[in-house]
Amino acid sequence: MRDNLQIWNELFKVRVNLAVITTTLAGYILATGSLSFEVIIPTLGYLVVAFGGAALNHWQERDTDALMDRTKDRPIPSGRISALIVLLVSILMMTIGELIMYVSSNLTAVLCGILSILWYNVIYTPLKRKTLYSVIPGAIMGAIPPIVGWAMAGGHPFAPEILAFALFIFFWQIPHFWLVTLIYDRQYENAGLPSISQHLEPKEICRLIYIWILSTAMCPLLMTFYGSMQQITLVCVIAAGVWITYIERKLLNNIETNFDYRKSFREVNLYALSIVLFLTLDKVFYLG
Repeated sequence: MRDNLQIWNELFKVRVNLAVITTTLAGYILATGSLSFEVIIPTLGYLVVAFGGAALNHWQERDTDALMDRTKDRPIPSGRISALIVLLVSILMMTIGELIMYVSSNLTAVLCGILSILWYNVIYTPLKRKTLYSVIPGAIMGAIPPIVGWAMAGGHPFAPEILAFALFIFFWQIPHFWLVTLIYDRQYENAGLPSISQHLEPKEICRLIYIWILSTAMCPLLMTFYGSMQQITLVCVIAAGVWITYIERKLLNNIETNFDYRKSFREVNLYALSIVLFLTLDKVFYLG
């Protein structure tokens, strides 16, 4: 039983998808200023959809996963589960999840949920094998969940406020992805997957990452144009932006062969989480 749970935990990418649901709930809070019981069932439905999409991604990438040390022990390439079973379960879960969203939410949220799956499994996943620029559609994929949450609350998916928040999520994911690339560059190369590290030197990539970090730090300020933000929240947002741009200056001077990319990866993700927290708490206390 424990082994089976571990297999499905890996296939469903539970930790990653809990982060996805966090930004989904953030979108809902930005629309309503609170959390209510009404969002529980549609959010669980979207989580089931995300689990199904993650399992389908495992099925799609089973061959390349077998070529990388980081992924060769995943359930399908390691032989712990049949690829056909994973495919069938993924389709079933995506269908059930969308039905739950349809019954408990609204058609706009359902369509946004379908878009996120199509973007992830039909556009982004195949592009990963073909172009290093797949990072762009990958970042767009990550920006969709907060729009799903906004739509669950009855908000228009193209409202400027949620688009500004989604833009922040999009910008954050570029340095997130590229830092992962620098951590596992050899493994990507051995698996035949195109990556930016095959075209640029690490120090050049680090400079690009820092530019994207600067841009990411500016994005939350757009929220002041499209939505109310209390002064203390604005101070916290600016302080967090100053902090991340200051501590990541080390990327500009990266001449070490043993540079700790993992540390920068954790710091960038901590910054993103803090901004999500600041903005959602601002709505809770401002509208609540």
